[in-house]
Amino acid sequence: MARSVSVDMLAAAIGEVASSYAREVEADADRAVVAAARACASELRVTSPKLSGGYAAGWTASVSRDAFGSVTATVHNKAKPSLTHLLEFGHGGPHPAGAHPHIAPAADEAVSDLIRRL
Repeated sequence: MARSVSVDMLAAAIGEVASSYAREVEADADRAVVAAARACASELRVTSPKLSGGYAAGWTASVSRDAFGSVTATVHNKAKPSLTHLLEFGHGGPHPAGAHPHIAPAADEAVSDLIRRL
């Protein structure tokens, strides 16, 4: 038996389906950002220079949500943050040290991982 549906009812049903889909996509994207950031921090723990191990063990991913609900993940070294630039790019001075690039490759891999997850 045929059923009659008003244009307003159809519009409301389509709007609800679209809203539900948008919420699911946003939740999946949030999970992908968090997973990629955590994977990047794990990669840095493995690939970082290890003189004493404290620098390598300090990598972590912090996740925050802004006022609009967007998720932001930051990968940082909580134990020795001042060493990141010096180790990545090297430095001169009385005891010069060569560069040990480890952050840029991990970041590139994290971006590729995020794109794959999305």
